[in-house]
Amino acid sequence: MPEIIKGMPQYSFSSFVIRPPEKEQPDVFGDTNIKLEYGSKRTLNAVVKLFFHSRRNRNCIFHVFNIGPLFLLTLRLAGIRHLVYSVHGTKYWKSRRQKILLKVLWHLAMHKKYIVTSNSAFSRSVFKDEVLPVDNITVLYNPIDNKRFTPPQTILKNSPPLKIIYCGRLDKGKNLDVWINVAVKIRSYYSDTVFEIYGDGSEYNHVKQLITEYGADSYISLKGYIQDTKTAYHEADLMIFLSQYESFGNVVVESILCGTPVLAGNIPSMREIFADFPEFLVDLNEETGENIVRKIERFDVLVKATDKAREAFVTRFSPGSHFEKLGEVYKRASE
Repeated sequence: MPEIIKGMPQYSFSSFVIRPPEKEQPDVFGDTNIKLEYGSKRTLNAVVKLFFHSRRNRNCIFHVFNIGPLFLLTLRLAGIRHLVYSVHGTKYWKSRRQKILLKVLWHLAMHKKYIVTSNSAFSRSVFKDEVLPVDNITVLYNPIDNKRFTPPQTILKNSPPLKIIYCGRLDKGKNLDVWINVAVKIRSYYSDTVFEIYGDGSEYNHVKQLITEYGADSYISLKGYIQDTKTAYHEADLMIFLSQYESFGNVVVESILCGTPVLAGNIPSMREIFADFPEFLVDLNEETGENIVRKIERFDVLVKATDKAREAFVTRFSPGSHFEKLGEVYKRASE
């Protein structure tokens, strides 16, 4: 949202955040100077606040990101007709009972005039096939700032990498157990290599314990949350990203834009991003570690492919392209 606010000054924005921020959580709206209103940690209170906020502003265009069907139904009951619903996910329920309930709510909540967008063709297909058979879902890739994420001044080396990183949430589904196992495997071949994990999340303590169990504390470091991820990309020789599922994957695009090669798990969203650059993909199976070692043996190939991929990504995932398409979506939504 902050990037959209800055990139589309022709619109006047305000924001309703359903859940209030946790203490010490980064304030993403800090330098946007827009009117902010918060809901509540309690779902019923959040629903009531959202309803009255929506009634007061029902003639505006509402652009909502990945909210669940209960809050979407709240907006419909409040009389909102000009709405853009952006889907940024692939996992919508945890049980069959929950699936039935949520799908019923989604059918009740979705108005025929609502416009649905997704951040990848993959997340579009998942939503359409598993949630609602909505026609004409517009794909809007996440805007990645190619003026911020740029290569460093120093020239990348073509020899095997000495510093390998992970950036992202430390949560289940990110395959961090596999990531650490792969790091240990690489270390057995390249004894000078060090590894850094950037991010925080529910799996932090588990990851820390696993590193200790492997006896890898001397060469795998937990760096925690970092605001300026560009610094991490610049200081790294390679990023490995082995998530089991992603709707998109900002970090792999950011890394390539910074000139840092990537090895990513061969899942649908990564195949979509690297459609023209399969060199960056590795299958997630019992041979993952060995396959990555073989890729590293030909590190010069990854470096050359990174230069070509960066040229393509600068245009494909540019903020300008995103804002232009989003402007068209807003125009449709206002009709």
